[in-house]
Amino acid sequence: MNIREIIKEVEYIYYFSGGVAFFRAKDEKGSYQGLIDREGEIVWDIKWRTPAMRVRKNPNYIRTYDRQKEEWIFLDVRTLQFEPQPEWYTAERQTPAWQMVNNAPTVQFIKGVETMFDYTPMRHLSDEYVAFADKDRSRSSADEDRSSLTAFLDRKWGVQDLEGKEVLPAIFEDVEMGGKENHFVVKYDGLCGVMDDKQKWIIPREYADIICYKGNGDTNGLNNHYVAFIGRDKTASMCGLLDKDGQVLLPFEYKNIFPSPTEKLITVQQAGQWRVINPKGETVFEIGK
Repeated sequence: MNIREIIKEVEYIYYFSGGVAFFRAKDEKGSYQGLIDREGEIVWDIKWRTPAMRVRKNPNYIRTYDRQKEEWIFLDVRTLQFEPQPEWYTAERQTPAWQMVNNAPTVQFIKGVETMFDYTPMRHLSDEYVAFADKDRSRSSADEDRSSLTAFLDRKWGVQDLEGKEVLPAIFEDVEMGGKENHFVVKYDGLCGVMDDKQKWIIPREYADIICYKGNGDTNGLNNHYVAFIGRDKTASMCGLLDKDGQVLLPFEYKNIFPSPTEKLITVQQAGQWRVINPKGETVFEIGK
């Protein structure tokens, strides 16, 4: 089946890597996801009830869940062969930063309200930095009349290095790594920008959302680029493409942008049409043509 046959029901077509792009779609039987080649032919699909996602840190892999074995397995998109645990996946979990987060104590009380789940008040950001939740916010007065879910979403995040030194204070609604090793995508008062480890704004805090596509270091790809959404409401806004220094490469005229980490190709959605373009905005090919 060609993707053009279901193009009206396609929700997303992500970036190309390994000669294929990951898609999510719907048909009369329900939702599903899979891979298409550059001709738009579906080369692998899987039902929506089985979760699957492209691995951002290694774009040549899809991660999905084996319900029979009750474990995550990985599909190499270049060979369409499954692997239980690739070497790069195992190696990541042996890094000091990953171990710091994995071994951190869990919290069962948020704003004094007992929750039905444990969570770790730390997140793995990179091999040099971790994110940490504001302890004062997560363990405040027990007499606050707040639901656990609302309190859970009210956490503020900061950044610290592996020696425990605070890099950014825990005042942000969200924080992720940016396009350079000392840059961070932060969300404050509902808007996003990029800040360095000296707390200097690299990209102004004026976007509804900023997503950093770090890639895997392939010099042929568009590594460490930002997709930024204008306005305060991401669902109703348009997005553009910025480089790691914040220079605008593609104007804010697209519904979706997915830069390839291994090739100088960008998958975009504009006026309901999915296309693959180059960094100059020129059409390389349309999905399914």
